Amino acid sequence: MSSLDPMLRKLLLLLLLAPLPALPVFASERLAALDEKVLGWMEEAGLPALHYGIIENGRVVHIGRLGEAAAPGASATADPAFAIGSLTKAFTAHAVLLLEERGVLALDQPVVDWLPEFASSSRADEPLRIIDLLHHRSPFNAADGFSGHPSLDARVEELARIRSSRQASGGFAYSNANYELLGAIIERAAKRPFDQFIQQEVLDPLGIKARFAPDSEQLGAPGHQDVFGWDWPIDRYRLSPSEWPSGGLVISLPDYLRSLQVHMDPEAFASANGLSPEGFRRWHAAGSAEDDLGYAFGWFQITLAGRPMLFHDGLTSGFQSAAFLAPDKGFAVVAFANRNALPVGGAPAASQIARNIGREWLGEPHLWDGFAGLATQRWIKLGLLGLFLLGAARLLRPAARQAQSRRRWVVSMLVGCTLASILLFGLPAFLGLPLRALFGFAPDLAALLLGGAAMAVAGPLLRRPAALAGRHEP
Repeated sequence: MSSLDPMLRKLLLLLLLAPLPALPVFASERLAALDEKVLGWMEEAGLPALHYGIIENGRVVHIGRLGEAAAPGASATADPAFAIGSLTKAFTAHAVLLLEERGVLALDQPVVDWLPEFASSSRADEPLRIIDLLHHRSPFNAADGFSGHPSLDARVEELARIRSSRQASGGFAYSNANYELLGAIIERAAKRPFDQFIQQEVLDPLGIKARFAPDSEQLGAPGHQDVFGWDWPIDRYRLSPSEWPSGGLVISLPDYLRSLQVHMDPEAFASANGLSPEGFRRWHAAGSAEDDLGYAFGWFQITLAGRPMLFHDGLTSGFQSAAFLAPDKGFAVVAFANRNALPVGGAPAASQIARNIGREWLGEPHLWDGFAGLATQRWIKLGLLGLFLLGAARLLRPAARQAQSRRRWVVSMLVGCTLASILLFGLPAFLGLPLRALFGFAPDLAALLLGGAAMAVAGPLLRRPAALAGRHEP
């Protein structure tokens, strides 16, 4: 033994004198600087809180928790749950792929095989297939995707009626309706409620804690709504069960990051995850076909800092989210925020922040428009508010009640009805949301449109024709 002592001493000396390995690129100094930069973006966007995470080489290297996200009285150590909106679609797609691999359904199968409500509108020459719903290649448009029902069956009946009045799809058209129909197919194919199947077959086996919040449930992270630029707290999260497959999941950031790690290394999770590694590879490549326009199975195909990525974002009442994922590179960046503000002509704040975090991390300069979309929508709302107040003042004048000649009254009534139609249907269509959905995304704007439409019609109604007022018409 004594003969080994000198050798051991030399080995220990070499270990002590050897240069230390270089610090990883995610050193604490870099993370602190990134947190400070992201905090500035968060405050500029008016977000009460922002939780973001970075995965590199398949492992979580940083979670930033900025602002106050937890509800009063919540545990200080627990990560609050956020409503993630359309990021839910990937979980719905996961369930469909599981059922396909188990031989329960086929992706090229006509939708009518599972939803006979579509029988009257089904076309033999061009049937609507499950794969069409997954890729948003159906006759449904964005406005069709906002209609709450207490059950998926009721939603199917409504969409079947809409389908019967539409021509075949002309190509890609993003609509929540597609994934709500997929949720109904999952229920019927799995013979159990949609949320139960997702919980038991997708989330629980992977150790992911998440849920579909019932209507009017208080969440771990209270939501907030932009109202004329001011922050309006939302005590309760409202989303009907028929909307769960397209945007109803509630999950903490660490649990969502774990769901992305499954995409990066499905072999490591093979014992718990029912979807095969080959199934994940098909999933990630599906949206690259030219006719898919870069969308498939709950993800868009885009580039970030010159690198191909899967991407999706989500907007829902009081919350917004965004995720970039490069499964073959083991990289992802995610941002959750608990404030919703509908941008006009720009990306949501969480999407911009997540994109710029990714660019900063990958060594590219960030791209910043100063939340131009948020500024635009605020100017639109303030402009409409000014017109609303001006119109109200005009209606209150005594002259507003004076009778008019029949001809002038008819013209003013036509103008009023046209303006009301523009406010109730035209502007919401321009924004891609029906008026009902606007009350969830931008209640101040929705109230202005509704009030403006009422005033546009009220003005002519107050000015009765002279003949009805008992006066002689010239």
